Amino acid sequence: MKNEKKHPVKAIAFTGTIYLAAFTIMLLLIAPFNIMAQDILQDSDGKQVNTSAYQEVDGSPDYQMDWADGTITRKNGKQYAGKLKYDAYNDQVVFQNSKGNPLTPIFADVDGFTLKGISDNKTDLVFANGFPAVDNQTAASYYVVLSNGKTKLLKHISKTIKESQNFADGTITKNFDDQQAYYMLKNGSMAVIKPGEKNVLAALSDKSTQITAYAKTNKIGFKNDEDLGKIFDYYNTL
Repeated sequence: MKNEKKHPVKAIAFTGTIYLAAFTIMLLLIAPFNIMAQDILQDSDGKQVNTSAYQEVDGSPDYQMDWADGTITRKNGKQYAGKLKYDAYNDQVVFQNSKGNPLTPIFADVDGFTLKGISDNKTDLVFANGFPAVDNQTAASYYVVLSNGKTKLLKHISKTIKESQNFADGTITKNFDDQQAYYMLKNGSMAVIKPGEKNVLAALSDKSTQITAYAKTNKIGFKNDEDLGKIFDYYNTL
């Protein structure tokens, strides 16, 4: 009986097929976990937003007019991706469903959300709640987190409806009025802080000398959000 010749090329091809099959199975096993990590929010249940309530009010209750890509995070860590807006009048996050309608999430344990690239088209805007009540805000109120260290810098954005009367004919017009306030969270207490070198250095008086030198060296101001965030980030390293 003649010895059969072995075919190394076929053997290699067969081995490669086994590895490819194993790799494919591994991807299929991993994929469900990646999908579960972040649900698509547009097809989730929610409560319809009553947009007709503001037909007689000029302007918008939203922080920005356009929808932004973003994520909502619940207290259990589960995240939902979708098109989002921040309703600054009602202090709530709003998402766009698959039909283009604005809805509020049906779950009540949202502790934060992110709007991508709306402040300067590249920087994400991070909102969070759960902070101590202060002024008219409660623990459920959302703040923009400008610095998230041991000493936090938070910005509360809100809108109110302002009425003005036309003295000529007595008619009253209504419009949304933008408001904002900055807070420092330190040692569990919230304190109002106003932009400006004098105010910031007074609030961080224990490290004012180092902060002054840091700001001067790096040409950082004390008024816009980005610079204020950098000041507090540096303060948290001292």
